[in-house]
Amino acid sequence: MTWTARERRWMARIVEVTIPGPAPRDLQADLEVVLRGMPALQRQAVRAAVWMVAVDGVRSAGKRHISALSDDEADALVARLGGSDLYAVREMVTLLKLVAGFVRELDPGFREAVGWGRGAPVQVEGVGR
Repeated sequence: MTWTARERRWMARIVEVTIPGPAPRDLQADLEVVLRGMPALQRQAVRAAVWMVAVDGVRSAGKRHISALSDDEADALVARLGGSDLYAVREMVTLLKLVAGFVRELDPGFREAVGWGRGAPVQVEGVGR
């Protein structure tokens, strides 16, 4: 099952909030590369985590979804969920942060800003297929 445009916007917003940095060249394209490289089960886990954050944003902040939250509100939401008493919730947030890191690592501007150089990310043969 493919992700909807809404789910992709939510995940892109989570990436922006979780690992702030310079405006990405093409966050959606980088997100697609990361998602395409994941096993199906992991993609579904990330999708469930995105929905968890989106639904909690509606419940706790009274907004429509995470994209409607300010940077501070969205950051507070992700931080609160990351500190949840429920192990599964904390792990879902950790998974989102991991995916966000992979997405950001693909952007040359971000790599340069954090001192990783301008080079392309390391490509490992056979990974992500």
